[in-house]
Amino acid sequence: MGVVFAKRRLIIEDFFPENLKDTKVLEIAKKIKHKFDPKLLSDGAICAGEVEVRMQGGDIFQKKEDLPYGHPKNPMSDEEIIAKFKDCARYAKKVLSEEKVDQLVEKILNLENVKNIKEITQILE
Repeated sequence: MGVVFAKRRLIIEDFFPENLKDTKVLEIAKKIKHKFDPKLLSDGAICAGEVEVRMQGGDIFQKKEDLPYGHPKNPMSDEEIIAKFKDCARYAKKVLSEEKVDQLVEKILNLENVKNIKEITQILE
């Protein structure tokens, strides 16, 4: 949560040892308290969660989600999926050029037009 509040994002590199020492992130993380609320499970929710942010001025912001972000009933946008895919691709064992990653994205988003899986696997070579 410290990373999310400090950087307004969460990507793989945020978990690298050098980034886990970010003083701004650590300062925010110290202010975070968590607690398990069994009521979140009692509604039959798959993976419900709730966040409450209390500001110094007294304002309180709350958000509850019954389904995790990315679930078919709480989907990510295509743009968010593409950004996540590209971030993950940066850390693949075999790193692909940005051009090849873009080609993969295009093929996968238009899978109904792919006549042979080789069109995709050749990009990975």
